[in-house]
Amino acid sequence: MTQLFNLFLATLTIAAQIITVVILALHFFGKRENFFFKLWEKHGLLFSFLIVLVGTIGSLIYSDVFGYLPCKLCWFERIFMYPQVVILLVALKKKDGSELFYAFWLSILGAAISLYHHLIQIGVFPESGFCSIGATGDCSKLFVSTFFGYVTIPMMAFSAFILVAVTAYVGFARQKNNVTLPQ
Repeated sequence: MTQLFNLFLATLTIAAQIITVVILALHFFGKRENFFFKLWEKHGLLFSFLIVLVGTIGSLIYSDVFGYLPCKLCWFERIFMYPQVVILLVALKKKDGSELFYAFWLSILGAAISLYHHLIQIGVFPESGFCSIGATGDCSKLFVSTFFGYVTIPMMAFSAFILVAVTAYVGFARQKNNVTLPQ
């Protein structure tokens, strides 16, 4: 069951990375009339909500069902992920996209922590003394074997954060061009 869940989330991670690259390429190379870009632009709030919801549920399953003890960096990643479920749910309800600002910055900060955590896990950086403080898990411990050669739990979080940040950025660009968000 654990391996199947890991594979499912690793596949979603790869999909998030591909979607992020496609959205950025379409945005910066002026292909904003593309069907995929329009679809993502129109339903970006919903997609972002689903991304953070899956990230939140996934982290809870890892800790509460599979018993993976979250480390200090995992807790900080959760601090930046969990509130977005509520923020984006409110944004969906209000349908004005004003909460994109908060989702963007929470995602940027969460992505920075996740990337640092991933780099510790793959051995680029040594584990800091911060990680050994307290009774939480070891920041360098790989609970998920690296699927596709690099997908770890922090990489899953990083990919989710970056996709939400890119979606919020596209939302900002849309609002800047005085285009109202869909009702």
